Amino acid sequence: MKDSIFYKVLIGIIRTSLGNLFEVQVLLLLVLILTFIPTLINIDIIYLHSARAQATTSTNNSKSDTQQWIDKVNNMKIQFNNIPQTPVVDAKTQLRFVVQNITNSKNVNDLHARVVVTTNSSGQMRIFKFENISSSNGDFSVNYFFPDSGIYQVMTRVDSNDLSTLGSFKVDVPFQPFGTVTAPTNSFSLIIIAAIVIIVAAVSFLVVVRHKQKISR
Repeated sequence: MKDSIFYKVLIGIIRTSLGNLFEVQVLLLLVLILTFIPTLINIDIIYLHSARAQATTSTNNSKSDTQQWIDKVNNMKIQFNNIPQTPVVDAKTQLRFVVQNITNSKNVNDLHARVVVTTNSSGQMRIFKFENISSSNGDFSVNYFFPDSGIYQVMTRVDSNDLSTLGSFKVDVPFQPFGTVTAPTNSFSLIIIAAIVIIVAAVSFLVVVRHKQKISR
């Protein structure tokens, strides 16, 4: 209801200033298209974040600070670090885990794990899950693109033979006022191209209609 009132007021203002119905129709069409495009872009961004998160087998050594979760009951410990040490919004961050035996500090072999990344930094709870992760040497990682700044909780469950353990770690993604530049996705480019084609086709159609109206007069 509010949108319809807005467009009626907009038409009235443009009619008063231009006094030409054809220009009013063109401008109104452009307003409608430009109002619809952000919705498609938001959908594309959501898809982008989901598609970018991926599980990997870790082989890199890290010099960043390491957090440690100790489970004395199951005689296991989980070491965690993120690369880079200071994550950047919309840039790849590796979340690396090393599962070891507390007694001999050797890696736990042949394990299965899942990782959950959660935050409410944007005012609503966000959860992303990595499942069905396997590691033969107790060392595994996942790649994640943090969508916003804030504090994130990274949790993992590890199962090995008859033992299971849970670990929880914090990752601080600092505020970046200027954000980061990322390459557009294919679907994003298609949205822009489709919008341009629609605008050109609509304007051409209105030009033809106006021309026919002049001839009929």
